[in-house]
Amino acid sequence: MTDNSEIIVAFVTGVIGPASLLGIKHYLDVRKAKRADIIKHTCEINRDIENRIEKVRDEFGADRIWISQIHNGGHFLPTGKSIQKFSMFYEVIDLSIPSIKYQFQNIPLSLFTKSTEELIKNDMILIHSYEDDTINKFGLSDVSSISGCKSSYLFALKDIYGRYIGTFGVEYVRAEEKLS
Repeated sequence: MTDNSEIIVAFVTGVIGPASLLGIKHYLDVRKAKRADIIKHTCEINRDIENRIEKVRDEFGADRIWISQIHNGGHFLPTGKSIQKFSMFYEVIDLSIPSIKYQFQNIPLSLFTKSTEELIKNDMILIHSYEDDTINKFGLSDVSSISGCKSSYLFALKDIYGRYIGTFGVEYVRAEEKLS
């Protein structure tokens, strides 16, 4: 083999071959993504989350378990700044317990400053009785009236950087429940 043919073979095997494989892989990935059923996939993920929180509800004998997430709900007119809101994305309830998730959509975070600050600072709010005046309820007493809740256990959901992104709630409606 001549020096030129060795250089050509090295170039083809070392550069063109791998580049061609990457190009073909990219083309196939794009085709696969176009065929993917995004709605079906989203429903599968949502069902998986609901099944998992249903297991938690069963394990703790809770009446209601929910997950809310923080999101950008629009902009203030004068400043153009983002309005931080939260919505309840998942809710699993026991039979005969009314759903509240439709009442908690696009709620301005400013309405829950005390409880949000507590979740950011201490990662949880434990209210075993809304009737006990010695327990700090962080402004959630009115919500308990709306939801019929007698005991609430709220846990901060945080991203990998430790930033608050939502809440995991465990609630007892029929009777107070003191968890340890």
